[in-house]
Amino acid sequence: MTSLARETSRDYTRPHRPAFVRLWNGLAKLTPDRPLGADALIATARRAEQLERFDQDEAEFRLPLDRMLDALAREAQLSAFGKVMTREKLLGSLRVRLRAQAWFERVPEIRATPLARPIFVTGLQRSGTTLLQRMLAQLPGARAIDAWEAFEPAPELDWRPGTTRDADPRFARARRAEQWMQRLSPDLFAVHPMDARAP
Repeated sequence: MTSLARETSRDYTRPHRPAFVRLWNGLAKLTPDRPLGADALIATARRAEQLERFDQDEAEFRLPLDRMLDALAREAQLSAFGKVMTREKLLGSLRVRLRAQAWFERVPEIRATPLARPIFVTGLQRSGTTLLQRMLAQLPGARAIDAWEAFEPAPELDWRPGTTRDADPRFARARRAEQWMQRLSPDLFAVHPMDARAP
C-alpha cells in the first residue's frame, strides 16, 4: 500500500517526485534560468541526425514552434526538471521530423501510398478511451499504431522493411522511456497503464 507521505493528491496539487528530481529542482534555483530557444533546439536536432531539411518550407513549422516556446516560457511554470523533460521531448519531435522529411525525399512513393480511413479515439481522462482503443485494435484487419511507433514514427535511415519490432532501436528507446516514466511518476501508471507494445 502507498504511504500517505508519497501519495499523489487526487487534484494533482502534490504530485510525487523522486528525491533526485527534488534535488535537481533545488539546485537549479542557484543558477540563472535559460529559456528554451528554437535556434538551439533546431541546431541540436540537425547535429544529432546529421540532416538539414525539416520540410519543403521550414517557416511552416517554425512559427508554431516559436509560439509554443513563448507560451512555455510565459505560462507553463516549468520546474527545472520539467524544462529538461520538455527540451528532450521537443528534440525528439524535431529529430523525427528531420528523418521523416529524409524518407519522403528518398522514397517519394510514400506520399502516394493509399491509407485506409483512420479511426481516432479521443475523450476525457478516465472515460474509457484506452479500453475502447485497445478493443478496436483487436478487430480483424485493423492496424493499430503501437505506442513505440507513435513515440517515434520515422525510423532511422538505415532501417529496412522486415525489421522486427525487437530489432528496431525505436522500440528499445520507447521501453527505456516507459521505465523512466515509471520511476519518475509511479502514480501515473497506477491510474493509466502504459506499455510500449500496446496500441
